[in-house]
Amino acid sequence: MLILSVLIESMCTPLVTSIQATGRIKAYNIVLGSFMLFSVPICILFAKICSNPYVVPMVSIAMAVIGQIIRIYYIWKLTGMSIMLYCKEVLLQIFIVTAVSVAIPVVIALFTNDTVWRLVYLTGISICCSLVTIYFVGIKENERLLLKNLIKQKILKK
Repeated sequence: MLILSVLIESMCTPLVTSIQATGRIKAYNIVLGSFMLFSVPICILFAKICSNPYVVPMVSIAMAVIGQIIRIYYIWKLTGMSIMLYCKEVLLQIFIVTAVSVAIPVVIALFTNDTVWRLVYLTGISICCSLVTIYFVGIKENERLLLKNLIKQKILKK
């Protein structure tokens, strides 16, 4: 749950940079700052209401998602960026890469015994799944070509 929350929060940096580049950040900072300020009391409130220990991370994830929606709204309002294009080109790609990178190792983990070797090969499988999915889904053709050329240059140098 913490990794999911961090993943959501890590997607905000380019949006925040774009918003700051417009120079019109007063309203954005007031709205988002107020929202983030209230996230701690909201988590505490839900922790007191519910006895489930998972409620606080779930509320934290929900708050991160709402914060991301606020950022997307402000980037659209300030720059006119297409929300649909952002969802298609960024969010969908991240979702697909994450889903495939997590699903395959989880399925394998369900059918194997808990051993140290399982940790070793699942780590390797996770890395391979992530790299392959990022290569074929997460990056565009021109980025793949750039990556191939960079790898060729590194290999030829040796």
